[in-house]
Amino acid sequence: MRTFKSLAARALTILLSACAQHEPVPEEATITQAVTFLCGRQPVSFLPQGAGATLVVGEKRVELLQARAASGARYLGESSVEFWSRGDEALLTLAGEVQPTCIRSDRLTGAWTTQLEARTAQLRFMENGAFAATVGCNRLRGAYELRPQGRIGFGVPASTKMACGELMEAEQRLWALFSERQYTLRFDGEARALLVSVDGSIELLRADAPPDALRETRSGPSTQPPTGTSK
Repeated sequence: MRTFKSLAARALTILLSACAQHEPVPEEATITQAVTFLCGRQPVSFLPQGAGATLVVGEKRVELLQARAASGARYLGESSVEFWSRGDEALLTLAGEVQPTCIRSDRLTGAWTTQLEARTAQLRFMENGAFAATVGCNRLRGAYELRPQGRIGFGVPASTKMACGELMEAEQRLWALFSERQYTLRFDGEARALLVSVDGSIELLRADAPPDALRETRSGPSTQPPTGTSK
């Protein structure tokens, strides 16, 4: 009887082993697309790959290996390159020189819309820290800076100087919102964001802007707000 039980147990073990050999092994979850950070005005692409990562800064491509860290994810590469990420922020060192704080930017880049004076404004944030905006007539073009603790700052944008009639009130409002202003940037999912200040908040919604919506025009740019005094 004992021999029969022993043989049965051995047969069951062999059967389970055979099943395990043919059972598909689940693939390890990995990031398949690069995450983009903005370090000052320098876009940086970062792609984790197992125990290493690839870092692209301009035309330079650096292979990194993960290193021990008390918090976050720390990677080291040749020529004193270090990339240390903590959430949406990262510290980048190139050739031993610490760069401006890197802020994850891929959630912001692309086309958005917001409502101004019953008008829909179209905005586009580029990877290099530039942005463009319009309510359908003049085009604003300027720079934004992602800052630590979820903040975003805007400089003085340039604008074309066309007379836009009934759109002028909305255009002046657009200028005021994105000229020398700082906000706290908050994301609500993938398709909604808020620019929050002491004056209130601006709701941004993801959009597929028409290809020519923010194109260059023949009118020369100006760093003064749209006034509608010239065509």
